[in-house]
Amino acid sequence: MQKPNKLIHTLGILALLGVGGAAHSAVTLSADESARIEEVAGICMLASKGVYDIAIDHQNGVSKDKAKKNLDKALKRVEKGFSKKDMVSFIDETWQNGLNIIYKMPVYDDKADKERFVQQAVEGSLNACFNDLDG
Repeated sequence: MQKPNKLIHTLGILALLGVGGAAHSAVTLSADESARIEEVAGICMLASKGVYDIAIDHQNGVSKDKAKKNLDKALKRVEKGFSKKDMVSFIDETWQNGLNIIYKMPVYDDKADKERFVQQAVEGSLNACFNDLDG
């Protein structure tokens, strides 16, 4: 079994224990580590939200061009809210890769299959993001 990386392990512990005092007594993090984990979690959630939107659009029969236009609008909002240009570039790259990969996949007829597809796309995006930014 592969050992989880430190970031995913720490995020998992924090999620299981909650953000209250119990988490702080169980896991001791420096202020820098804590800030980095919060930053990575926020970036990965935002990146995965875009992948979620792409997967939903695809499963609802939205064209790739229309989905790309939707992403471009969302990226403009991200650019206004993020001061770190390298993180905006990372999110853009994640969304563009997600768009290209997801639109090569089939559109399912069954609602449960559509939901499973979207869930797997988001989980894959989150895991890839945490792996990319953990370092």
